[in-house]
Amino acid sequence: MENFIHKSFVFGLLAFVISGCSMFNKEPQVIISNDGSSQLTIPGNWSKQTGLNAEATLQVANPREELYAIIIRETKSDFPSGTTLDTVVGIVEDNARKAISGAEVSAITPTTIGGFPAKQLEVGGTVSGLKAKYLYAVVESPTSFYQIMTWTLDARYGSNKPKMQEVINSFKEVGGGNSSGNSNTKKP
Repeated sequence: MENFIHKSFVFGLLAFVISGCSMFNKEPQVIISNDGSSQLTIPGNWSKQTGLNAEATLQVANPREELYAIIIRETKSDFPSGTTLDTVVGIVEDNARKAISGAEVSAITPTTIGGFPAKQLEVGGTVSGLKAKYLYAVVESPTSFYQIMTWTLDARYGSNKPKMQEVINSFKEVGGGNSSGNSNTKKP
């Protein structure tokens, strides 16, 4: 009888471990923005969210790991003629400095995201009493500027940054970005 109980326990433990592993290693999923203009591919243990930012067209997170990402889309027609990627990045940087206490901003790095020119920067500081670190990207498509913001707790940034970068790099514009967008470059 004791041997049967031992085997049952081992079998049960093995079944729990296998099911637990599959629960945490779900397949990546594509999330399309509310306005249909863009998408991110997120790890399977992330989910679509609401309430992270009122201006965001896409909001996703893994609250267990303190990982968050949003996209804010702004159509070029909402800006004065001649507005450049550098202009929008400057606005984003200025607003981050205003919204994040003790903001420390990295150098701005040019890159390509989703086939479009982009600029990326890191911002660290205190928000609502918590030390946080953001990895921002601003992407310029033919019709829109997209702010992709990811963030985590400052203490977790080192281990979470690769996941944040992967989510940013998964950005794609879909549907040509012709839907109406949000017009607010204010919130980090």
